[in-house]
Parts: sequence; structure tokens; C-alpha cells
Amino acid sequence: MAAVRSIRWLLWAIALLAIVSALIDIALQVHIPVAAAVVAPDADLVTALVAYRAYDTQVYPIIVIGTIVAIALFALIALLGSRLRPYTADGGWSDEIRIAFIVAGALGIVSQLVNFAVAHEAASGYCDCAYRTQDLISQARTLGMGSFIQVWLLVAAEVLVGLAIMGTGASIKVGTGWTLLSDVLLLAAVLVAILQLVGADDLAQMILGLFVLIALPLWAFLLARKLPQLQPEPASPAR
Repeated sequence: MAAVRSIRWLLWAIALLAIVSALIDIALQVHIPVAAAVVAPDADLVTALVAYRAYDTQVYPIIVIGTIVAIALFALIALLGSRLRPYTADGGWSDEIRIAFIVAGALGIVSQLVNFAVAHEAASGYCDCAYRTQDLISQARTLGMGSFIQVWLLVAAEVLVGLAIMGTGASIKVGTGWTLLSDVLLLAAVLVAILQLVGADDLAQMILGLFVLIALPLWAFLLARKLPQLQPEPASPAR
């Protein structure tokens, strides 16, 4: 009974952190806490970069909070795979599901550490001297490379979480709706990856935010509610 209670608390914590993380991300996307950088259409590159770095400095504390929340969320997701293993053994993929959760959590944590490093560099200022132009352009290229790495680490983590959730949905008998929700979460992760690939970053972020805000907490809540009625299967030895 204590084991079931601890798993339920883990699921509720995942649901809560997912909601908080999604709200922070959506707020940043629609520029609620800090107004977007204003750049005139005819502004030159240096002027635009100065405006972007000023915005990065203002939004930095919010990004730090969001990063901490996301790291905690991915850490709990990594832990979830092992805790659910007795319940997913009936599907025959318990080890694969556990590994997918763990690897997804690890990739997610690394992506957030990279995100923090990029945000810190963006908010650290630049050389306001004779070499300002060179410094700003060099910094922008570095930030762009770091953001690219961070985004695809995050996308990989999301797809792996989706696969793990789909496997869990197929292995644990919670209900038809919950199994369908598990499949939808994987499809959403794949859709976000495709949108990122074709350059529709803003749309991808909004879709991701909505699914993390609504679908993932609902998935965790429904599993937590059903868990006391489920009987863990005798798990086979780890392969």
C-alpha cells in the first residue's frame, strides 16, 4: 500500500509540475511577463541584436524558474519508469518502457541545463566598446547554436516520453480513453518534432505547451486514480 501511495504522489507531482512548466512556457510565448523586443523594420542587425539582448536580460529570471521546474519534471519522469515496472510487466515491454522513461528524463535534464547556459549567456551583456558589433554577432551565432542543440535534445526527450507513455498505455488496463490519450500524447510529440523540423517553431511550442498543460496532467491523474485498483504483475528479471 505504501508503494502504491508513493507512485500516486509521484504521478500527482508530475501533473502539477507539468501544469506549472506549461504555464511558464505559454506565458513566455505570448509575452505576458515581459513585452517582446521592439525592433523597427528598417533597423540594422546590431540595433536588433541590442534589443534582443535587452529582452533576454529582462526575461532571464523567469527562464531560470522555468528551467528549475522542467528539470524537476524530467527527474520525476525518469523515476516513473522504474516505479511502474511491476504494472507494465503484463505487456511484455516493461524493460523497454523503463529505459525509455529514464533516457527521456536524462535527455530532458540535459536540454534544460543547455537552456540555462544559453539564457545566462544571452543575459550576460556584451562588450560596449569598439568591438561591439563583432561581439554581438559572435554572441548571436553562439546562442543560435546552443538553442539548436537544446531544442533537439528536448524534442528527443519528448518523443521518448511519448513512446514510454504509449507503451504504458498498452500495458496497464486503466480504460479505453486513457489508452487513447496515451497514443495521442505520442502523436503530439511526433507532430511537434515534425513542426520543428520544417521551421514552424512557434506553432510547435504552442502545441507542446497545450498538451503538457492539459493532456499530460490528465494522463497522470487518471493513472493515479486507477492505481489502487490495479494488481502489479510479477515482473520478470531485468533483461
